[in-house]
Amino acid sequence: MGAYSDILEVMITNRDKDVYTLSTSNKVMLIFLRHFGCMSCRATLDDLSKIRGSIEATGTIIVFVHMAEDAIAESYFERYNLSGVQHISDPDMSLYELFGVARGVGQLYNLKVWKEIAINTMKYGLAIKKELGVVRQMPGVIMIKNGEVIKRIVYENIAAKPNYLEIINDDDPDIEIRIK
Repeated sequence: MGAYSDILEVMITNRDKDVYTLSTSNKVMLIFLRHFGCMSCRATLDDLSKIRGSIEATGTIIVFVHMAEDAIAESYFERYNLSGVQHISDPDMSLYELFGVARGVGQLYNLKVWKEIAINTMKYGLAIKKELGVVRQMPGVIMIKNGEVIKRIVYENIAAKPNYLEIINDDDPDIEIRIK
């Protein structure tokens, strides 16, 4: 068993499934979200709602990790047509820390980010409330198979846009990919 097996066994989704067991029969895409008030988080949810069927058609199970209470998270998942998706509430951000999903300040202050903030704020709105999560938390994507981390996507800024379908099909042995 891998270094994360013990952690994955106690990561229980809203459907009472542990991530380790899910990963023994399918790839699991753990998507660590920023706070739900963040327009980049909302853009991520919107993007994923459009390709959810394609992701699931590969046999990959999407599991969101967020900092909010389950009821709040579910209202956002419903708003972005992601009802029924599996998710894990991590209000103390221990899972973010264990999987190396960083907090940042510098990732929030550059021209690309501010341009994306302006566009997405007009499209999705902005809400900064304590119950939605920590503003400085960066997003991340971790691919799991058979209890092992097979891919780690590191965001260099909050405007980064991963190609989720490419990540699923990437057989490159380089475990960490940095996106800008």
